[in-house]
Amino acid sequence: MIRPMKTPQTGFTMVELMVTLTIIGILAAVAGPSFVSTINTSRLASQSNELLALIQFARSEAIRSNSRVTFCGTAKENASTEDDCDAGNQPHWVVIGPDGQLRRFSVRSPVEVSTELEQVTFAADGLAREGGVLVAGDITVCMETKRPAQNRRVVEISSGSRVAITPAGDGEGTCP
Repeated sequence: MIRPMKTPQTGFTMVELMVTLTIIGILAAVAGPSFVSTINTSRLASQSNELLALIQFARSEAIRSNSRVTFCGTAKENASTEDDCDAGNQPHWVVIGPDGQLRRFSVRSPVEVSTELEQVTFAADGLAREGGVLVAGDITVCMETKRPAQNRRVVEISSGSRVAITPAGDGEGTCP
């Protein structure tokens, strides 16, 4: 008499499944903090790049329109004159031309943006001067976190129109 062959069992055992889930859990626990740091770094970079683009837009608009154009921080979303500009930690950053507001950038939480400059006004030649002297100053983009340790980006304006972004931070996770 011929016996039928047994078909082999398919699937996973409970032990194999538990080992796989344990390995996935360990990998997730290790990758989680690194992922948070990557997200925060991306937030700082994107906000800094938007400010840099806004400054460059203000400069190019001054040259294009052959007039004075101002970049500044303000508490008012609809700021339209240089009188609305203020130094310090501001939620909105605007470009103001002869006919009012040209562009606006609103800071997204939890990022903070602050500066000691009240405003940066570009002349028709594309240079920012204050009292005949080329403007120089920093705009700090910051996030109160220890991940990443460099929790700030400094948008540096020098020589009246040169703009650069540099990472900064002391590892303490505080904003100035």
